[in-house]
Amino acid sequence: MRLHLWQRLFLAFAVLSGVALFGFAAWQQQSFRRGFLGYLDEVALQRLASANARLAAAYSEHGGWDFLRSDPARLGDFIEPPALQTPDARARDEEGRPRPPSDDRERPPHRDRPPPPPRPREPPDLMPRLLLLDAAGERVAGNPHVPADGAVLPITLEGRRIGSLRLAPIPQLSDATDLAFVQSQIRSAVAAGVAILVGALLLAFALARWLLAPVRALAAGARALSAGDFAQRIAATRNDELGALSRDFNYLAATLEQHQQARRQWGADIAHELRTPLSILRGEIQALQDGVRALTPQALDSLQTECERLGHLIEDLYQLSLADAGVLDYHFEPLDLA
Repeated sequence: MRLHLWQRLFLAFAVLSGVALFGFAAWQQQSFRRGFLGYLDEVALQRLASANARLAAAYSEHGGWDFLRSDPARLGDFIEPPALQTPDARARDEEGRPRPPSDDRERPPHRDRPPPPPRPREPPDLMPRLLLLDAAGERVAGNPHVPADGAVLPITLEGRRIGSLRLAPIPQLSDATDLAFVQSQIRSAVAAGVAILVGALLLAFALARWLLAPVRALAAGARALSAGDFAQRIAATRNDELGALSRDFNYLAATLEQHQQARRQWGADIAHELRTPLSILRGEIQALQDGVRALTPQALDSLQTECERLGHLIEDLYQLSLADAGVLDYHFEPLDLA
């Protein structure tokens, strides 16, 4: 299958646009995921900032962390008090496992009582990602598998560090709402990418046709020159290389037109110059044949003069043909103009 140059340019632009758009979309999605996970970690750290004061107050009240070492499940009450927890968060322990049902669990509301207003959605539960350490770095409560490179939030009391909270980064999104948000962002990005790609393809098609418009004009002009139409000209309105090529084509066409006119004028001049001595020779020879003029030495000298004139003209034509072919030899010598 033979492709035209504009088609090759269009395919090149299309492939380049598609690869660039795909690479940008992949980078943008990866960056968005990392940024969104970082945002969730920042939200979690902001939530833990209020828990520091509660833990410091509890440490001051109990005189140490032994109250949490003996009952690690109470850590969740300081991180997120029961009044602020969702039912799902209250039903899990500090390592994220479901708590066993207790006797004092909440009773269902009375059937005549109106249902409570919907609670606002809480961020993901922090307890499976949280570890409480004392001042010496020993575990007090929380998940012991939190990595050492997690974010650390120090707990201070009267300017003295009494412990710290270590938060593990979110490995991946698991909350349904977060996943739905990410999916909506992906769909929006795909729709925008498709729209941008279609626009890029249309622009590439128009750009390829526009770039090759002078080439098509040059091809048509070249065919006109080969047919002998030396008056052909191309509009050279561009300032790039194709515009310079169009101007060179116009200069070539003008030069060929001038040469054509010069050849026509040269042929007319040669015909005129040759006609004069031939007419003289024809008239004198006819006069000699008719006996109007006697065959004398003067008559022969006149014929000889016209023959020499014809010889000079033929020699000039020969020199012109050599000059036209580019093989004319030049011999320079000094000349006294006076």
